[in-house]
Amino acid sequence: MIEIDDSGVDTPILTKDDIVRLEEPYDLPERIRCAIVSCRQPHKRGYFALLRDGTLSRIGHDCGKRLLGEHNFVLMRRDLDKRRARARREQYIRSPDFDPGGALASLAPWDERVEMINQFIRDLGQLDANMLAKMQDAVKWHHGELEYWDTRNRQLTRIQIQRGKVLELPSGPIDKEIGWQADFVSAKTRILKIIECLEKDEHTDDELKLLMSQIGEAQWKLRMTAEMLDEFDAFCGSITTKQIMSIFFQGVKLPRTLGPVDRTPINKLDPGP
Repeated sequence: MIEIDDSGVDTPILTKDDIVRLEEPYDLPERIRCAIVSCRQPHKRGYFALLRDGTLSRIGHDCGKRLLGEHNFVLMRRDLDKRRARARREQYIRSPDFDPGGALASLAPWDERVEMINQFIRDLGQLDANMLAKMQDAVKWHHGELEYWDTRNRQLTRIQIQRGKVLELPSGPIDKEIGWQADFVSAKTRILKIIECLEKDEHTDDELKLLMSQIGEAQWKLRMTAEMLDEFDAFCGSITTKQIMSIFFQGVKLPRTLGPVDRTPINKLDPGP
């Protein structure tokens, strides 16, 4: 962004042809005098403008519109908005705190957790394809027992759940059908595209727009993944009753709890203000 000191920025403006483009808007508590010769009135709101002689001057919002004509004024404002948006995007990706490569590298612990979930779901599936849903139904409706078909031993199995010792499970379903793993894979794919795009020295406006979109999508998908990993961790920590632990004596290993997911990958994609 351009830093402009308004003192001395008052080269007289005779005609609309003197103005090359608008540089920055101003909105001040005190009025400053417009540099348009036919106006010269004090205004609180307006624009700093680049003139053809290379100097900067200033115009009030309304009198600038009258001088330039509404069509040209709108075009110049759009051009200014476009340049300011580009400057914000470039400032974002050039921040020393923006580190997509570091974000990707710091996802290794997440990968470990995801694999633990996958293995757990695969093992449960060996007992019953709908085991997680049945466990949750047993808790939700306070059933006195959990019943499932043990595909490994080909027999109907019942697990008694004593009243007052109902297993506490998180409200959201932890199941392979909900798509959160696809979000995780998609987030990593987007980070790779971001890294590839940043290898270029220059970017078009459209490329910068797409880059910011990819960053936003990756952040959102990582947040969704982190929430699900935390929920799964809570799920593992809640399976403590003897009634439910009998499931795991049949070859299903309960993943260890690891505590809150480290948000470093998300932070490295967000350099802050």
